[in-house]
Amino acid sequence: TVDRTWGTTSVDSLKYCIFCVSFSDTIYLHATDGQDAILRCQSTSSSPVSYLSWETRAREKVFYSSKGVVYNSVQNAKFRGRVSLLSPSMTNGTGSLIIRNISLADAGLYRCVISAGENAVVMQNNVITFEEHSTAHSPPLDLLKAARS
Repeated sequence: TVDRTWGTTSVDSLKYCIFCVSFSDTIYLHATDGQDAILRCQSTSSSPVSYLSWETRAREKVFYSSKGVVYNSVQNAKFRGRVSLLSPSMTNGTGSLIIRNISLADAGLYRCVISAGENAVVMQNNVITFEEHSTAHSPPLDLLKAARS
């Protein structure tokens, strides 16, 4: 069952669904020019990821994989060569994404749709806000840590 008020669901309730969609809380990241950002996406299952899609609000494809095959041909040109998976094997239900060299053009909403295991689909929103600031090179921003602070 999905609690639409808070956008969360209990993992236990997913065990009894024929097909379930879980909506996670939105995670916000405040980025500066030139940083790398880690956008978090985690399935409710620790099974290998069977489907993973990252898109912007404008429906620009950031990353797409189905049944273990990565489809770079559908990726928007502005992300080519700048994105990679935090866990490239996708064997543990993780679809977190690294975007390198963030700029103002990268600000906005990113949506992850991930499926791993038995019929469970998770939708996770990440929002990158931007502050112009020049630094030589900063360490990657981790959305999970940013959300907790």
